[in-house]
Amino acid sequence: MFAIQKGPAPLRTLLAAAALLAVILTCSKPAAAASDMKTSHEARTLKIAVLVTTVAGDPHLGDGEWGYSALVEVDGRKILYDAGALSDMVLKNAKALNIDLSNAEDVVLSHNHWGHVGGLMTLRREFAKTNARAMSRVHVGARIFEPRLNDAGEDQNGLR
Repeated sequence: MFAIQKGPAPLRTLLAAAALLAVILTCSKPAAAASDMKTSHEARTLKIAVLVTTVAGDPHLGDGEWGYSALVEVDGRKILYDAGALSDMVLKNAKALNIDLSNAEDVVLSHNHWGHVGGLMTLRREFAKTNARAMSRVHVGARIFEPRLNDAGEDQNGLR
């Protein structure tokens, strides 16, 4: 089953593909030995719920912000993909969509920009009250926290 719950159809398809690819590439567990390496996994169920996006909000499905967050669920395993800019927006929209984030133990951060990482620590603290392991494993790309300087020498990374 494939379900995306917010945004225009072409955008939903693109976002779903990007989120799924990032989750698969980032959350794969390393094999103990080369002979044990699993090169593929056929998912039985896939659900992607966009929790926050820069697309204008829908009064029935939640509000938008300049950021992104989605919950990806593959065969029952929940992974939060990005944490939005404002944790209260992610919380509000998850509640409106009747989505429980407390059992999402893994988080994939696409890149270090405030609109994708800003809500992480507040979300972690909130859901750790219910599940100590909630959002306890964060997967990031190599050098994600290195400075990205603009022409004026200012760091453009997102953590503020």
